[in-house]
Amino acid sequence: MTPTFTIRPARVEELADVERMVLTSFPHLFQPLFGPLPVAQQIEIMMTLRRTRVDPTAGLFVAVDEGEQVVGTMAFEHAALHTEVTPERLRAVMSLGLRAAIRFAFVSNFVLIKERPAADEFIIRSGAVLPAWRRHGVAARLIQRIEEEAVGEGFREYVGWVASTNPASQALMLSNGYAIGRHKRYLLRGWIANEPAMIRFYKAVP
Repeated sequence: MTPTFTIRPARVEELADVERMVLTSFPHLFQPLFGPLPVAQQIEIMMTLRRTRVDPTAGLFVAVDEGEQVVGTMAFEHAALHTEVTPERLRAVMSLGLRAAIRFAFVSNFVLIKERPAADEFIIRSGAVLPAWRRHGVAARLIQRIEEEAVGEGFREYVGWVASTNPASQALMLSNGYAIGRHKRYLLRGWIANEPAMIRFYKAVP
């Protein structure tokens, strides 16, 4: 029997659940970023960074079960939502302490490099699903719901960057009608996070 879930925009009170899910789904990315910092503190830092935005939940969607518990998440970004370095964000990182803040800044800027969206791109990112809810169509439904946000807004392409070492996410993009585009190689990301290349998947916005 397929479990029942609903896709909707995330609420502020769900941010801790969202951050925990993303952090624990990609430990190979966040361990270099945070080092030995306990998960609870990692979640608090990520939430603090979100709260520096005008709308902390902008572009963020969740899948919830019948009890309204978050079982999956995915986000989108475009040029207007792209976050830049601000004094508030710097203060959030400095709360880690000087050495940890330097580590965070180095890894985020030179290892986990995030592509800045072009003016006509609608970027899908940060997808995660609880292990018990995988293979039930949650990620596919999240993608489809997020795509609906871009229709009629003037975007030309949906874009998703997927690690060359993540065949499950590559298969997800292909099964949702995305084509494989260029590969972009990252020496430091490959060495530190075992993601030597990112693949650009794209699909035209109808």
